[in-house]
Amino acid sequence: MAVEIIEIVRRSTKGMTEPFICRGADDAIYFVKGHGAGRLSLVKEWICGNLAKILDLPIAPFEIAEISEELMDASSDMRLSELGTGPAFGSRQREFADDILFSQMDQVPLRSRRDILIFDRWIRNYDRTLSDQGGNPNLLWAIDEGAVVMIDHNSAFDQPVDGQTFAASHIFGKEFLPTCHDAVEIAAYRQRLDGALGRWQDIVSSVPRAWLFLDALETMPINFNFDDAFEVLCQHREEGFWSW
Repeated sequence: MAVEIIEIVRRSTKGMTEPFICRGADDAIYFVKGHGAGRLSLVKEWICGNLAKILDLPIAPFEIAEISEELMDASSDMRLSELGTGPAFGSRQREFADDILFSQMDQVPLRSRRDILIFDRWIRNYDRTLSDQGGNPNLLWAIDEGAVVMIDHNSAFDQPVDGQTFAASHIFGKEFLPTCHDAVEIAAYRQRLDGALGRWQDIVSSVPRAWLFLDALETMPINFNFDDAFEVLCQHREEGFWSW
């Protein structure tokens, strides 16, 4: 179900896409990605967000955010054309949360660390990095509950890399080798991931049609093949997925 955006508050200075901070008709604040983020990015966010939700991972709540023509103020200095009108991707703000720090990583429960790690391996998301030298974790730490919150999956379905390369850059990469050596863990993850894939057609059918095209006349499709993406997500069934 979509949420109507009733106010564009300001432009975020964080993140590569610099989402727009907006207020919804439900009075919640959303970080909204629209035209400027790219339609391909929105499709990836929607697919991965729904897969994470099905797997009961700590993803920030998200909705399709509807932007009306009435919000397009020509006098605004926020470059509203980069938000655009129609359906956008809105991630609800989590109060009392900010980017996770290197010093907070070990406070994340082991199960959550492994779940996030395997999820990123599964969707080929290599954009969750953090070390004592810095990084881009795309994870929030909610200090009121001591809980981790996942955001930003627009870089998913990247080119494949081997397990060692993947683990070397991932925020929770040190958990990959122990997981790969645990047959019980692998079997449990395979079952969970297969269960999520059972909802694939539901996810695909819920993608807004407008996101599948680069233009408003819907004459130029985006460069995304849902069948290829499904094949990528089936690779957890192969031994190479779990190889170091």
